[in-house]
Amino acid sequence: MAATCTVTATITDPSGASLLGNALVRFRLRNYTGFVPVVSGTSVLCETQIDAYPNPAGAISQILTCNTAISPINTFYTVEFWNQGRIVTSANYYFNANTSLNTASNINPAPAPAGPSSIIFENNGVLNSSQTLLNLTSTTVTIQDLGNGRIDLEASSGTLNSSGFTGFAGPGLDSTVYLTGGWDQAIISNVPDTILVYGFTLAYSIRITQAVITLINPGEPLGDYVGVFGLFDYLGNLLTQFSADADAVASNIPRVITLSTPVTIGPGFYYQAQAQHKPNGSGINVNTAFALGNATLSTPMVLTVNALQPVVGVATNTLNGGTTMPSTLGTITPYTASDVIGQIALPLWYS
Repeated sequence: MAATCTVTATITDPSGASLLGNALVRFRLRNYTGFVPVVSGTSVLCETQIDAYPNPAGAISQILTCNTAISPINTFYTVEFWNQGRIVTSANYYFNANTSLNTASNINPAPAPAGPSSIIFENNGVLNSSQTLLNLTSTTVTIQDLGNGRIDLEASSGTLNSSGFTGFAGPGLDSTVYLTGGWDQAIISNVPDTILVYGFTLAYSIRITQAVITLINPGEPLGDYVGVFGLFDYLGNLLTQFSADADAVASNIPRVITLSTPVTIGPGFYYQAQAQHKPNGSGINVNTAFALGNATLSTPMVLTVNALQPVVGVATNTLNGGTTMPSTLGTITPYTASDVIGQIALPLWYS
């Protein structure tokens, strides 16, 4: 966004003759009442009026600071046309690009002054080109509203597009056809209602609408074992989730579950959260789930991935009512060498 622009005009009398001598065009900055007009990070406008005088052809050319570069917002210029020591006509204009007054439209009515708590739109600390509308749209980057006026823009490295399976397994495994070792059973969690988390990085954008999970039940009645899975963002905020009963009838049969909250996630870091609930029993919960063969993490691996931030660990918050993930994970306690390491369950998240 340019900080300055050039305004031009040709001034004449009714006969078309160029005005010379005691003629001028006066530009006056307006609508900054109660504030000192400032060009953000550049200068203070201690003079808000400037006169432009015509050349022998009656043409004027004047460089002005663009209104979008000035704080407070909603400033404009009053342009006064003077001849022979008297003001003849005047009008109000926004100047945000090179403008010819010969064709420009004036603003009417004049905008109201900005209040002390007005919303100010900036790009990297500089006023943006519109102070009345901010509508961020993009097909090439992921736009995320982080709250408190913070907008995060992340470059997208592509979107999955396939007529077959489009998604990933568990914490971000998207090349399932090449995985070796076969599929096996995994302990979702050793302690009922305790949430285990596995961090992963996604390199593309994808819309998640469904999930597939196979739960295995050791002959217990319906409702005795419930598996609960969720996807959380890097701050630990819930994005989507699902739960499934591990009943004996549907044991070892893949189940397709339509998510009640579809979600589009872009490139970035996420957590898969997994937990299980055993309402009619006590002690260690041994419910199992579809998993990568021998998907038990080794202690050296856990210590390595947790070196910089918690990637594998236990969430402070627990399941709500045994079937629902909390809205946030709370503090994540990293696994240490003394912990019993859980196993990675691999529901298929897909669109």
